[in-house]
Amino acid sequence: MILFSFSSCFFQIPILQQHAMKHGYSVLGSVPVPGTYWVPMFSQQSSNSNSNGSSSQIGSSRNNTSIPVTEKCTSGSGSVDNNNPLWAYVTVLQNRTATKANARWKCNFCKDEFNGSYYRVKSHLLRQKNKGIAICAQVTSEYLVEMTDLELNASKKVESVQVPFPTGTTNLNPPVDKNKRRRGDDGPLSKAYNNEAREHLSAQIARLFYAAGLPFNVARNPYFISAFSYAANTNISGYIPPSYDAIRTTMLQREKSNIMKLLQPIKDTWVEKGVSIVTDGWTDSQKRPLINFMATSTAGPIFLKAIDCTGEVKDRNYIANLILSAIDEVGAQNVVQVITDNAPVCKAAGSIVENMHPHIFWTPCVVHTLNLALKNICSPSPNNEVAYDPIYDMLRSCDTDEPNLHLVYDKWDSMIDRVKSAIYQHEGKELTQYSSFYDVVYNILTDRWSKSNIPLHCLAHSLNPKHYCKEWLDQYPTRVAPHRDNEICQERNKCLKSYFQDVSERREALAEFVKFSSAEGELGQFDSLLDRWNLTPKEWWVTYGSSIPKLQSIALKLFSQPTSSSSAERNWSTYGFIQSTKRNKINPKKAEDLVFIHTNLRLLSRNNKTYKEGPTKMWDIGGDEFDLVDGAGILEVASLSLDEPELEAALFNDDGDGNIFTQ
Repeated sequence: MILFSFSSCFFQIPILQQHAMKHGYSVLGSVPVPGTYWVPMFSQQSSNSNSNGSSSQIGSSRNNTSIPVTEKCTSGSGSVDNNNPLWAYVTVLQNRTATKANARWKCNFCKDEFNGSYYRVKSHLLRQKNKGIAICAQVTSEYLVEMTDLELNASKKVESVQVPFPTGTTNLNPPVDKNKRRRGDDGPLSKAYNNEAREHLSAQIARLFYAAGLPFNVARNPYFISAFSYAANTNISGYIPPSYDAIRTTMLQREKSNIMKLLQPIKDTWVEKGVSIVTDGWTDSQKRPLINFMATSTAGPIFLKAIDCTGEVKDRNYIANLILSAIDEVGAQNVVQVITDNAPVCKAAGSIVENMHPHIFWTPCVVHTLNLALKNICSPSPNNEVAYDPIYDMLRSCDTDEPNLHLVYDKWDSMIDRVKSAIYQHEGKELTQYSSFYDVVYNILTDRWSKSNIPLHCLAHSLNPKHYCKEWLDQYPTRVAPHRDNEICQERNKCLKSYFQDVSERREALAEFVKFSSAEGELGQFDSLLDRWNLTPKEWWVTYGSSIPKLQSIALKLFSQPTSSSSAERNWSTYGFIQSTKRNKINPKKAEDLVFIHTNLRLLSRNNKTYKEGPTKMWDIGGDEFDLVDGAGILEVASLSLDEPELEAALFNDDGDGNIFTQ
């Protein structure tokens, strides 16, 4: 009989005691010795086996009573070494030394024969590459987990005896000879032990959630899942989790460097697709003024940095220098526009940037412009609410990171037409009649549009192939093609002049626009004309724009740009998450690093297919409200901006000339 010792005595339970006796296990009296159980001895069946194994003590009860053992469990080669349990999965053909340091053995899975020590056995069976031996391709995942656990337990050198004891739940037989197969591999004891370990680990994880006040939605986080899966399936003997100081210092910087490398493929797309610099301001929990910078493209918004402006004079020159620094970091040749709020200081800073880089345009946030228009229309009333709906619809369509720069001009005109129809229908008037309320609303909307419309909007509108199609022109009787609209033509030519400082290059670009707008040459062929309406603008330019390369390069960049600073505004919710009331003593630099990692990890995760399907689908959206740390676990929507009165009162004083000073 062999005696095994475990740290917990689950055989005190009568049911398991009955199972032990039913399957041939001996029990001392009515109650076994605590911490021990017995298994029947495996008999030596092989004629080549050595039957004169010496007596050894491989188990003890809690009172340290040694139990003599006369035989050991064997595989086809002799006795099992409890410190090297994987010998049980091979057949030793020849022992050249007493310790099997240079034995010849055969794998019980793939049946291949090798020479070498236990190190090579382990490397072969556990599929450890680059260890001087071929890995076993026949080992199933169940047995790989089983052997990994055995090796891990052996390396820990726990007080209990380590023997080949399967931890998997598979019912498949291992590929070994029947006479050499270990009894009890698939019995209720091994299954009970494995289930108990799994349940214990799950309980420890759940306790972590309860103690730390973590939202239950964290369990859907793919990084949470991968961390525990890696820990459970990897043999890391003596592993100790990283310390408090390590996580907040060296490991934080290491992860930031790793994230920067992972973001490089996204940055490489900026050369062809372009990128927008988006910036916005905020005050943190300690009333420090911050300005953050995002680089937004079709691949999503990348967090660049946040600047602590405490003690600085936030005038147009200061803000312009911050923007220029962000442009240099991204690469001026890749930047299409800089999106900010409509504050006078931002507009003045945008002018400085445009003078330094003529091909980069300052663009006011369309969503912010619409918000200001809604405030100007007056307080809510039945009449006003009629006018709000079309404005809300446009606001929702623009308040995203989606590329819609080429749609803004058309959306604004369509919104005004819809507002007029809604007001006249509510008042029961014909469109030819006069409405004083519509006149007020119209003046507010056109005034806001005139202040926010820029040449880049007109060029993007002009390069949209759909705007030359009959289907689009017939939607409203007042519509005309972009090349027939005087205002659009003037602004478009200004934009082309900024793009092409050289006169000869500008003439080539203008000639290309004539060819495009008039559908000349190959652009006038049937497929090209038909697909102007059927394809998206970007698809059309990729398919048919090669004959007009200068405009094609510009068009592919313009059709990839957003029109709002929503990504920068939403990022303040991440700052609120990082700098909760429980962690409001964190310094700005460390908060910036945490926001950089948190924001960009979410971006990288969203670009993974597992984000759209499976158990981790949209893991960072929604969740629950179980939170014991005053908001640290919940990302709230934040929309503060530089043009909000509350924020301006806290941060700036405007001298009326575009210069802003701290209070």
